Amino acid sequence: MQLEFVKSATVLVRDGETEVLCDPWLIDGAYYGSWAHYPPVEFDVEEYADIDYIYVSHIHPDHIHRETFKRFDTDIPVVVHDFQFDFLKNNLEGMGFEVIELPHNQRTHLAEDLHINVLAADDCNPEACGSFFGCDWLDNSTDEYGSSQIDTMAVFDNGNLSLVNLNDCPFELSRPAARSIIKRYESIEHLLLPYTGAGPYPQCFENLSDTEKKEEAAAKKQSYYRQAEQYINLFEPTYYTPFAGTYVLAGSLADLNQFRGVPTRQEAAVNLRRSNAINPEEHECVLLNSQTHFDIEAGEQSEPFTPVDKEWLQNYIQTELSQRRLDYDEGPLPPNSVLEQYIPDSYERMEETRQRVGFETDMVVLIELADDQCVRVSMQGEGYEYTTVAEGTESGPYVKYAVDPRLLEDILQGPKHAHWNNAEIGSHITFDRQPDRFERGLYYCMNFFHA
Repeated sequence: MQLEFVKSATVLVRDGETEVLCDPWLIDGAYYGSWAHYPPVEFDVEEYADIDYIYVSHIHPDHIHRETFKRFDTDIPVVVHDFQFDFLKNNLEGMGFEVIELPHNQRTHLAEDLHINVLAADDCNPEACGSFFGCDWLDNSTDEYGSSQIDTMAVFDNGNLSLVNLNDCPFELSRPAARSIIKRYESIEHLLLPYTGAGPYPQCFENLSDTEKKEEAAAKKQSYYRQAEQYINLFEPTYYTPFAGTYVLAGSLADLNQFRGVPTRQEAAVNLRRSNAINPEEHECVLLNSQTHFDIEAGEQSEPFTPVDKEWLQNYIQTELSQRRLDYDEGPLPPNSVLEQYIPDSYERMEETRQRVGFETDMVVLIELADDQCVRVSMQGEGYEYTTVAEGTESGPYVKYAVDPRLLEDILQGPKHAHWNNAEIGSHITFDRQPDRFERGLYYCMNFFHA
């Protein structure tokens, strides 16, 4: 069994003649143009023309990137988890691919000796998901008791060696699923390990000073290092590889890179190798250059790892990436009257979700419009109103969303056009939070604020 690292969360698992490509994102511009690879990748689809399967862990654009998928032959079957909701399946089938849905925690033969087992991050337990989100989550829209989370982890094994791909699974939510793997497999030889988290915090929060953003960025790094340590000590792998979430921001968002709190893979490896919580003699960190491989049985990699030069990276961001255009930069600015036509249906959809998951808070959401206007949205079922930004921020606790009106129009039209969560992850939304209080359920409910 071999592991080939390609880029970010994109890896190739090879056993004998069987090859599975995981989460292909190989063209810059995910998340409405803001995410870019470093070093830049030269993607030649012919190098992957003979792969047998594609595995997609979840629906985020750095895992199912439409522009990348357009390069692949649609005859390649795509393996996904059998989610309760078919967003991922529908997206792939809409691009012309055959989709194979696998039941939760069912070891499935692919070809030759290679098997795959895909588990939902919440272990197909909506109550676990509800606990993680801080709300009374229990979906009654279907009789099936399935996963309401979007993330999955996968186990690849050949009957002798096992590799676990954790993707973006958060530890606290995913611990039960991880333990299911440990009980089922005798040992884990290789662990593909998340070492960071993409999102808008702290770089997009204007209630923080630059100094505070840098402090929060440093704390964010440490928090994810601790999660990585917990995963390593839980799975006890022979080898582990920090991966996924490896990107920099481009276009007009390039200046935010200094505040993101997302280390390079080399930084993560140095930190984890030095950690007192990990025994380096039992768990070896393996870093691979793009399109090089690691032989898991022999414990050998095809070439030594070359760290990214930080000075080169800063120059690359400043001279090239900052000059790129975001997806919505060229469009006309919509007037408030156009945006407001989507608000009634958007509020109804969000409110239905808020009631269903049992979330409530005294914090209101302010969505900025043009000319110092905003929409004030209650998270207690009291409706919405149009007001000025100044009046909205004086009426009590709030979270203010500011997003380019062209992207906002796409978001309000619905997920076929754009989505709040992808805009957040892409750093397209500027937030102001007073008081600085994080309530996960609020942001979850706002994902449904669209027509």
